[in-house]
Amino acid sequence: MRYPILIWLFGLSICLSLVSAFPVPQLLNINGHPFRLGKQLGEGVYGEVFRAESDDKAIAIKFLSNREDAENLSVEDEIDALKRMGYWIDDDITARIPYIAFILFEGDSLKNYIEKHPVISLETARNLTLAIREAVRQVWAKNQSHGDVHPGNIIIQEKGKDKFNAVMVDFGHSQSLDDLTSESVSELINDDEQNLNFIVYSLFRHVPKLRTEVFEGDYKDDY
Repeated sequence: MRYPILIWLFGLSICLSLVSAFPVPQLLNINGHPFRLGKQLGEGVYGEVFRAESDDKAIAIKFLSNREDAENLSVEDEIDALKRMGYWIDDDITARIPYIAFILFEGDSLKNYIEKHPVISLETARNLTLAIREAVRQVWAKNQSHGDVHPGNIIIQEKGKDKFNAVMVDFGHSQSLDDLTSESVSELINDDEQNLNFIVYSLFRHVPKLRTEVFEGDYKDDY
């Protein structure tokens, strides 16, 4: 009887791993439109992000783990950042399960893109770099820092052979640059810039020619 029990426990553990860390509604009313909850897109310290669909559109919804988290300053900053970017759709941080609804950008994260394309051409690396830099500049243009620039927070949209658009997502660490000293602004922008430069450095390591001619040491995936 030991093996059937072990098999049953293994199956139960898999099922539990597929369940959200906290119960979320399967049907929501957002701005007067019903949305059905779809697959989970990601999770973080304060909650989980899901795809949600109506008959004619799809959006992203971030459910916050509890009201205490929803009422902290970082969530207010995230909502403000989404509004500045024009991505915000709706929010209710006083609901039983607080949420933020925002535009869903279709595409792969840069992390997933590189996992699918571990070897890329120099032209691909160059054009990805231009698209990613432009995405970060768009955040700065709204007078805010992103605060968490990494491959998982960059959505890559392919527009043709070696043609890309990039969008920054996840503004949980974003800060407004309004009313800050020039020194503070420089520090926040420099943090974004340093992370961006590391991403570009890692990206070009996936170009075979540069891997052998420019970079020294054993190659490893920095993502």
